[in-house]
Amino acid sequence: MVIDETLKFIKPGKILDLGYINRIWTDALLEKAARVDIIEAASTHVARAEEDFREELGKRVFVYKTLFEDYRPRELYDTIIMAGVVKHVPDDLGLLRLARTWLKPDGVIIGCTPNSRSFHRRLGAYMGLELASDRLNKRDKEVFNLHLYDRFQWRALFLEAGYEIIHVQGVFLKILSTHNSVRLGQG
Repeated sequence: MVIDETLKFIKPGKILDLGYINRIWTDALLEKAARVDIIEAASTHVARAEEDFREELGKRVFVYKTLFEDYRPRELYDTIIMAGVVKHVPDDLGLLRLARTWLKPDGVIIGCTPNSRSFHRRLGAYMGLELASDRLNKRDKEVFNLHLYDRFQWRALFLEAGYEIIHVQGVFLKILSTHNSVRLGQG
């Protein structure tokens, strides 16, 4: 759902994708891109990207093993995708400011992140499973989240980094917590 909602904002051409887990995003981006560059620091994720795109590697897909903060592109991008990665970077504002230098003047950045005031996080806090919806919980720490944002904080971060905000929207409603002690169908 998130990918489908974001595709309408992508500018065709050269696309930069920050982070790699699997080929789902890249496959969707290749439908609109002449080239997709992937930045990834984790060796296992780099190896997976190289394996997933071995036929396209060096042609339409390029994988760079580096931290986002250390990346220096040779050319500017039409679109930069930041799907769920900004929350992992210690200096989130610094990364957004740096990424602006990677964009063509008419380029776009598409940033996606979970909502810290989502229904499931608020419900978890109400039920006593979480201290508060906008505080890092056990799962956030397990997946190395350093920041949480609601839609207003997310928007403010991009504005502070010097971006013009074109569109902000929620994509779907998650109604259940990820908390391990909540199990459906068990008494």
